[in-house]
Amino acid sequence: MASVRKLLLALLFILPVLGLGIPAALAAERINALNAAPNPTFANKPVTFSVQGTGNCHFRLNFGDGTPPLTATVPLPYQPPTHSYPRSGT
Repeated sequence: MASVRKLLLALLFILPVLGLGIPAALAAERINALNAAPNPTFANKPVTFSVQGTGNCHFRLNFGDGTPPLTATVPLPYQPPTHSYPRSGT
């Protein structure tokens, strides 16, 4: 399994050097943007997040206020549940 992983990683670096593209199946899974609204936030008011991208992606969203992070593997784009912050800010 480790040798297959090494081969795939090598191909990802070698293909562009040779002028060849990365296979669509490998390039299709990526996060392009994370959006939050409103920005800045307001105390105890919900903030809506959206994760933009393509494919099925695994990510961890740390809200930065001490609450547990959200970890998910989902098809993108994805809109996680809203989150409220105890204080106003960015």
